Amino acid sequence: MIATCSSLVTGIPVAWLGQSAPGGLIVAPTATLFGGGAIARLRVDHGGQSASGHFTGASDFMRMRQQRYQAPPVDAYLPGDWPGDARPSVSGLDLEAIGDSWLAQFAIGTRLPDLYYRRAPYGDTVTWWFFDTAVTSWATVDSVPGADEFDVRQSGPRRLWDEIHTAWNAWQQAGRPGYERFGLTMTAAGKRTVWLDDPNHHWSPPAH
Repeated sequence: MIATCSSLVTGIPVAWLGQSAPGGLIVAPTATLFGGGAIARLRVDHGGQSASGHFTGASDFMRMRQQRYQAPPVDAYLPGDWPGDARPSVSGLDLEAIGDSWLAQFAIGTRLPDLYYRRAPYGDTVTWWFFDTAVTSWATVDSVPGADEFDVRQSGPRRLWDEIHTAWNAWQQAGRPGYERFGLTMTAAGKRTVWLDDPNHHWSPPAH
């Protein structure tokens, strides 16, 4: 089965398992809410209950209509004036290093599948806004050319920038793995898990 439009990594339709021959292949472009996309090449098991395989390279396809995320307005996260109750801190990681790397966005997005971002340029400064789909938490990071430290604001029960930075560090510590080292397993029960090198080495929590 070959798909010609992109689905979320965590949203490849389960129905495709039943529509594929046992032992057959599903080849599908995928993407994350955070950015970055890759082609998944999954082998269906002979019982038709699961499919698993590596990603093969970068991709950029039109998203399935039912999976085009409609983000709520910023006011849904931040009623009132910015920065509200956000806690300030600083970071040594320039967000442009993530913004310039489709692969880095994919690595972070598969580890944190419920996060997305927006970029807001203000002159030379670019403010990165991060949000969770549960509409509970947000963060901003100001990217200033030539700076050594960058202002951070985080609000809500989650510290989104801390989570993103941790995911970035995990990718760095793993040797900045390329697409071909990542893989995906999906089951007929709807569980989808991204892994690194081996299906037993989960890169992200199982997603339903």
